[in-house]
Amino acid sequence: MENSALFNETELKLVIYCAAMMSSIDKEVHDREWDAIQSFADKHWKDMFGDFVEFQKRIFTEINDLLKDESALYEKVDTLTTELGQNLSSEQRKVILGLLGDVIDADNVLAIEETNLFAAFIKRLGKN
Repeated sequence: MENSALFNETELKLVIYCAAMMSSIDKEVHDREWDAIQSFADKHWKDMFGDFVEFQKRIFTEINDLLKDESALYEKVDTLTTELGQNLSSEQRKVILGLLGDVIDADNVLAIEETNLFAAFIKRLGKN
């Protein structure tokens, strides 16, 4: 499968980090949630971006630390969305929010933490 060029390396890593945060916010990463992220990565990750498994391990280690402090978690959301920048196209915004929605829907359980985090992402990324 040919990888998409919708995101550059930095953007893609930030998007996957956001999705991993969404997956982890209820303190459980369900296989189906990770399957949604992995499917997205399979479409967009390029070998030149490095080892995806190592990237995955690093972000989940960081996220586990963030989950101990809700204010730090939401500061990270602000940082991630700011780093993604205000220059995202409508298509990129749609794809990112679609991925986050797919992660929420994956386990068929909607936790309040997921709702709150999704709302924070919409607030920051939903602008056009």
